Amino acid sequence: MAKKTWQKKLLCVIVAAAMVIMFIPMIAFADGNVAEVDGTGYTTVQEAIDNGNGKTVKLLADVSENITIDADTTVTLDLNSFKITNAAASHTIINKGILTIQGSGTVDNINHACAALWNEGTAVLNGGTFDRSKDAGSSAEASGNNSYYTIVNHGTMTIYDGVAVTQPGKYSSLLENGWYNGADNNSGEDSLLTIEGGTFSGGLNTIKNDDYGKLIIKGGNFTNVAQAALLNWNEAEITGGTFEADETSTCVVLNGYLNDTMDAGKLTISGGTFTGGEGTDAINTMGGSSSSGDIDISGGEFNGDIVLGNGNKAGGTLNISGSAVINGNVSNTNMDNITISGGSVSGTVSNTGAGTTEITGGAFAVQPSSDLVSDNAAMASYTKSGEDAATYYVGADTISEAVKDAADGDSIEVISGDVSLDIMNGGVTVTNKGDGNVTVNDTEIAKDESTTTHTHEYSYKYDENGHWQECSCGDKTEVEAHTFGEWIIDKEATAVEAGSKHRECSVCGYSETEVIAATGTSSDSSSSSDSNSSSSNSSSTSSGSGSASSDTSSVAQPQTGENGSVVMWAFIAVLAIGGVSAFLFTQRKKFVSGK
Repeated sequence: MAKKTWQKKLLCVIVAAAMVIMFIPMIAFADGNVAEVDGTGYTTVQEAIDNGNGKTVKLLADVSENITIDADTTVTLDLNSFKITNAAASHTIINKGILTIQGSGTVDNINHACAALWNEGTAVLNGGTFDRSKDAGSSAEASGNNSYYTIVNHGTMTIYDGVAVTQPGKYSSLLENGWYNGADNNSGEDSLLTIEGGTFSGGLNTIKNDDYGKLIIKGGNFTNVAQAALLNWNEAEITGGTFEADETSTCVVLNGYLNDTMDAGKLTISGGTFTGGEGTDAINTMGGSSSSGDIDISGGEFNGDIVLGNGNKAGGTLNISGSAVINGNVSNTNMDNITISGGSVSGTVSNTGAGTTEITGGAFAVQPSSDLVSDNAAMASYTKSGEDAATYYVGADTISEAVKDAADGDSIEVISGDVSLDIMNGGVTVTNKGDGNVTVNDTEIAKDESTTTHTHEYSYKYDENGHWQECSCGDKTEVEAHTFGEWIIDKEATAVEAGSKHRECSVCGYSETEVIAATGTSSDSSSSSDSNSSSSNSSSTSSGSGSASSDTSSVAQPQTGENGSVVMWAFIAVLAIGGVSAFLFTQRKKFVSGK
């Protein structure tokens, strides 16, 4: 009985403890606590941050508050699914120290000219949504008296997957890295933004890399419905990510140059996908630029036109190389200088301004004008069997690589330049339409002449003298003497009947046969001329078999098969005796057992 009473008391204690734990958040809320640090509650987030240097501040409720992280503070802010909205007309979070933000909550700002996050220190964003939910900008000319960047970075910032940055407005850019007016950057130091991932949508420009901005994008999704998914004024490097701008936007990427100090216009792209809506360019020159800047594209996929030269006062550069895929036109309309040395272009390449365009390599769906192809570059068309459209390749190495696996029925026309082709398969037609030196599998093709490649298919042939490999065209190779193995006896020779033997070539299988002479018959009184044998009183020798016999038998008789008959009858007798014995043994067992 005492044991049951003790168990009941223990159960009551457990239930009471559980209820206390369950109501702790409610007690904290009732007490006005909105954040905690190591279990200690605070009525404001700022108070928690001031007491949480080197620790994690965790939100306990939605809050309207403006927060500042001082320069000597390191803190992690866990949004914990709650929301921080600015209270006064200022930035919601100002960071001057070292700030990490995590969790699935939201940082919002609802006032004009105020950001959700303003960073002057070091910020790492691992989670959270950053928004300007009431942004009223309707166009590049209309702010609606409530518009600004959602995030501004004047320090060092890294953004990872799990972060979302958004706003509905079209007057201000979504995220600014650098300075709207570089003259306000008293330190002259660069603003460094690295985007590893995340989702970014909205704004006049989704990402704006401004004065003194250095931008690295390795991943993420960027969408725009106003002007551009990316505007670069200074230095930007893109290795990955998905960039989209719909048909209402100007283009996917805008690039511009003003000066070498803070608006250098350097854009390097080696990966990523850039897609414009109907009529939206993939890359264009930013209005008001001195030039298009220096653009280097060695990879990535561009779904839309590349158009350079919008109001340029000086020439910039565009280099397309490597594995870049341009699904559109490449147009030089002003003073820029374009070089295409690799990649592929599905549309036309044109130069209508005072700049230059030179093609030294690459693949093209439309034949480039000979005026744009470098004088030293070869050009050829390649049409696959069963297809009407040709692909045009520029550059001897590019051509050789493109056609090395050409198949039966494919055709190649060398339009200009010197080309040396090594084609593995047969049935490929190559025509020299230019004035250059063209060779196919070491055979020179004269101007306006064609050749069709032949694939040598060799098989072994042989005769009694040797073997070789021979193609259907008659070409012979590897002519050699046979390599025979040991003789194999096929039939033993007897005294009256010849035998046979053969040997085979281990390379081609050719078989050579020979007859083994009969051993012949010998006796004391006669000799056989067929076996060239002789006899005497002491021995007889057969050169055919190399055997000798003594004279203990007066006459050597041929085999008649009679000895075989004796052996057979002896074997039958043994079987009969065995059968009788087995029968008698069986009957004895039956008798003994009574069965």
